[in-house]
Formats: sequence, structure tokens, C-alpha cells
Amino acid sequence: MGSKDEATADTIEKLETIAAELGDIRRAKEYGLWRPDAIGRLDAALSCVAPFQTYAERWIFTGDGQGQSVRNLFGEWVIDFLLGGLPPGDVIAAFQAEAGRNECDYVEVLPTFGARFDRECELEPGVTLIPAADAPCWWRGRLARPFTIATHLPTEDTGYLRLDFRVRPAFEPLAAGSTAPAGASETLPGAAFRDEVRLRLRRACILAGRGPVELPASFFEPARPSPFAGGEGNLTIRPIPTYPRTAAPVESEAARIAYSRLGAFAQPEAIERATDRLGRARHAVAAADQALELGIAAEIAFMHGDRSEREDVALKIATRAAALLGSDAAERAGIFRDMKRLYNARSRAVHSGKLPSKLRVDLHDGDRLVTQALNSLLAHGRFPDWSALTVG
Repeated sequence: MGSKDEATADTIEKLETIAAELGDIRRAKEYGLWRPDAIGRLDAALSCVAPFQTYAERWIFTGDGQGQSVRNLFGEWVIDFLLGGLPPGDVIAAFQAEAGRNECDYVEVLPTFGARFDRECELEPGVTLIPAADAPCWWRGRLARPFTIATHLPTEDTGYLRLDFRVRPAFEPLAAGSTAPAGASETLPGAAFRDEVRLRLRRACILAGRGPVELPASFFEPARPSPFAGGEGNLTIRPIPTYPRTAAPVESEAARIAYSRLGAFAQPEAIERATDRLGRARHAVAAADQALELGIAAEIAFMHGDRSEREDVALKIATRAAALLGSDAAERAGIFRDMKRLYNARSRAVHSGKLPSKLRVDLHDGDRLVTQALNSLLAHGRFPDWSALTVG
């Protein structure tokens, strides 16, 4: 018997010993006391025998240029396989297959503060909306640990955004005495793409719902257990002025449509800025601030591409809104009136810092009108020729 076969036999013997101990356990309490000790013994034992010995010292790439140095840490993964009834020889084969594959799938999870999804919905491959009812309970637990302010936790009905990404190579064996890898890894899709998805979904949820939406936190996990995966529970917190305290209903299909249209719109910067202003209006506490943000959103939307003299802006915005959204003369007249009032409220907020009590403007209706306008523009795919629209 060659040395390799002897090492394999020695490895199988160590795994059979642990499997026998596992088979003798009859109570959950016994298992809870046994497992940590068994993991430590396996970590030490497997680091000295093939095929585990080759990978005892390894660098795990966790994506986007990040990584960690790992020593041993085979025991937990092996015990989980033995617990599932896999024979020791098959455990070794599974380990070798994992090493040969040398790529790892991860999931990045972001709570959508302020959005309550009605169903699971794939926005595009690897980008999925998850309603609270379908989310694993440990997602919320992962987020709870680093937060010290309870109001920052997702509410029970908060939905989630799941982003799938792959890292390859997943690991690199480290030479003796080395603490850093010689090579690099590739992350698909990378952090820049995933961040753009986050921003676009936030805008889509604002357009599909009626409340503010923020995605300030994310964590990632390996998609499945692997001895060559790492970074479990890594968390990123992005500062924002305030967190939505409740989750408003957002139809997943409406969010999917808005998400798709935002990605295809011909002049994305303007429509994105207008949507961001709408989102800020929903965060506003003072009526003057809300009027200001809604007015700016309307001005961005209805004055885009207008290079004429900046006069009669309120008239232009109201006329264009009426032409874009109205289906008959009576509806156009109502839209013209409401939009002009909204923009006049914006002007008063700019110049005086407050809204007079006698000012006739319904900011709730103003929010609805701006939301309707932005969704209508998105449906067109680009900003229209305003002259042709208003005289047509």
C-alpha cells in the first residue's frame, strides 16, 4: 500500500471514529456538548492527513478584493456531512470535488426598510425580491447583532433584496510562512454592479409604493456550506438621515416593472434625480420641506431639455403634466390646477421657508401626482418633445 493510500486509510479511520461517536449520541444535550470538542479534534487531526493536509493553510477570497487567512477549520463541514449519513469515503470525495471546483457562490442580503413586498419576484438573474414571510428567520438575526438602536432593525414585515454573486478562485493554498495570496480573484457581478442594483431598486420601490424606502445595510453569506468559503455575516452599514419606521405595501410586480424601466430609460440621470427628490419628500417632517422636494422633482421631470427662458415655469410644468397625464378635458384641467398649486407651494417654501396656512395645496395628492408623472415618463422610455406633446 502506497503512502497516499495509507494517508487515505488514516483519514477514513479518523472520520469513522467521529461517525461512531456520533452514532452513539441519543440526546440533543449530549450532541450539543460533544460537537465543539469533536470539531476541534477533527480540525487538528485532518490537518495532518491527505487530502486535507494540502489545504490546511489557505487564503479564502470573499469577493471584491477581500479575503481572510484560514488555518484548518475542516471539522464543522465534515461533521455536517457525517450527520447527514454520508460515508467517510464519500466525504473525502466531496471535499476533493469542492477543492477542484475552486469557486464559491455567495448571497448579499439587504433589508428594504420601508417596503413590504407581496411575493417573491426575480428582477433579473441573480436579483430577487423576498417578502418577509419567505425570508429565512436568521437573516433578521444576522442584522440584529451589530445594531445597538432597536429602531434600526427591520420590522417584521420588511422585505429583502437578495443579490447572488460568485467568487473564483475561491481559495489559494498558502506557502509556509505566508500570510497573503500570490494571486487574485474575480467577483461576478462585482460590488459596483450590485450597488447600482441597490440604488435602482430603491427608486423602483419609491415609484411603486407610497412611502420612503432605504437600503442602508447589507450582509453576505456563503450560499451553501463549504470549507473554502468565508466572510460569514460580514456587514456593511451606509449612513442615511433616517430609517423608515414602517413598511408600506409595494407590489413586487410593480417594483419589477419600475426597476426594468429605470434601467432602460434614455436619460437616466434626470429621472433618477427626480425620483430621489420624491423619496426625500417622503422623509420630510415639515410641510415646507415636503413641498420643496416635490416641486423640485416636478421641475426636474417637466423642465428637462427646456433651454428657453426660465420664465412661466409653473405654467409650463402644469401644462405639460396635464398633457402627459390627462385623458380628457376635465381631467387635464384638474391636473393643471393641482400641479400649479404644488409648484407655487414649492416657490413659497423656497422664498419664505414655510407654507402659509391659507395656501390651498394637498401634499398627499401632490406626492401621488409626481409619482404618477414619473411612472408615465418611464413608460414612455424617454422625455418627450414637450412642444409636440402640449400642442398635439
